[in-house]
Amino acid sequence: MVHNDIITIRILDGSNGQPIAHAHLSLYAGYNRRDLHLAMWHDDVSTDDHGQARLPNELANLPFLQIGVAKEHICQAGSGSAIFSVDRIRRDGMSAANGCGKATFGDAPGAFTVFVKSKIHPPKPAKPLKLCKVRKPAPVPASAAAPASASPATAAPTPTPAPAPKAPAPAEPPPATTPVPPDDLRALAVNRLPALA
Repeated sequence: MVHNDIITIRILDGSNGQPIAHAHLSLYAGYNRRDLHLAMWHDDVSTDDHGQARLPNELANLPFLQIGVAKEHICQAGSGSAIFSVDRIRRDGMSAANGCGKATFGDAPGAFTVFVKSKIHPPKPAKPLKLCKVRKPAPVPASAAAPASASPATAAPTPTPAPAPKAPAPAEPPPATTPVPPDDLRALAVNRLPALA
C-alpha cells in the first residue's frame, strides 16, 4: 500500500526545546536492520527555519526509519542503532527519548520529534569583573601637547625639547694683587735670573 501522508521530522534542542534550524539530516529506511545497515534507501534533507523537514515519500513508504543529525549529538541513548516504526509515526506520532534535558513536545500523527544536544547554546552570564586601582597618568608637558586645531590623524608629533645644558660654575676670581712699582720689578727680575758663572 502506498501512503501519501506527509511525515514531518522536528529537530529540537534537548535542553530548552528550541527548534534547530538548517540541521543536516541523514535518513535511512528499509524493511529490516540489514537494509538500514547497508543504506539500501537513503536520503539527505535539511530542516527549515522552524527546525522541521519532510520525510521523502520513497522513505515514508518503508516500515523502518533510522536518523542521523550532522554535527549534533542525538539525545537518545544508542541513537546510532535506534530504529523507529514509520507506521507508528504516521498513526500516533512519536518522540525519541530526551537524555539531554527536560524538553518535551506533544506527539501528533505524522510527526516525529528528535532531541539533540545542540552546540549552539545561549551565552553564559559574564563573571563579575574584579576592580583594581588605576594609576594616574604622568602629566604631559605643555610643549608636547598637540595644537587644538590639528586633527589627531594629521597632527605631527612635536619633539620634546632637550634639557638646557647646565651653566658652568663661576670661576674663582683671581687673587688680588698689589701693583708693584717699576723699580721693584727690576730688582725682582734680577734676583730671579740664574747666576752667570
